[in-house]
Amino acid sequence: MNKFTIIFHKLLWNFREHGILNLLHKASIILWRASFLSAEHVFFLDCTQLAGGEFYLPRNLKVQRYGKKEDLPKDILDKLKFQIQKKGMGEEIVEHYLKNLFTLFRDGGVMWVAIMENELAGYFWTLFDKDNYAPYFQQFPLSSGEAVYLAGLIFPNYRGLGIFASMLRYVAFQVKEDGIQSIFTRVKVWNKASARALVKAGFNIIGTQRQINVFGRCIIIWSKGTAGE
Repeated sequence: MNKFTIIFHKLLWNFREHGILNLLHKASIILWRASFLSAEHVFFLDCTQLAGGEFYLPRNLKVQRYGKKEDLPKDILDKLKFQIQKKGMGEEIVEHYLKNLFTLFRDGGVMWVAIMENELAGYFWTLFDKDNYAPYFQQFPLSSGEAVYLAGLIFPNYRGLGIFASMLRYVAFQVKEDGIQSIFTRVKVWNKASARALVKAGFNIIGTQRQINVFGRCIIIWSKGTAGE
């Protein structure tokens, strides 16, 4: 099952649930973003400048760290499936999504899971310079002591509560203890909510880039840019 099959099934579910007008609206947004808003902002955080020795999360928020799929508790895995599963979508689609997501474990990724009041609120991943980060971050090679944040998602019911910014900041302090001095990440230019969370967590934008694939090679065109308000 490839990426286009997944997209087809999602659009088909959207049609069944919300009708043709909503489907056309969703499809137009996907095409618009892919055609005109594929550029990404690249952000940077200097961990050596983090003040204090620890960042304290809000009392009702916990962030847990997992380095292997086998380490994920069953209740977390069940909640993850529940959050990503759309009504009417087959189990095969959900399993394929999780299989692709968990390839990050194979490549050395660490999954950080946000738990708010005993419910799964979101997650994101870190990869260090020694890991197989190239398939996910092609902007430039990482040097010793550098890491990337990627594949972050806060579930709809928990957005607008500052969870993502708190997670970003908390994990920065955690990986600093692992010897990480710099963290990079990238965000689509249209994703202003994530950009604001990164700025709130202490990140600074270092540029805007667009990737072009030519005969199997990735060419990156850089330009100056701001994340906006």
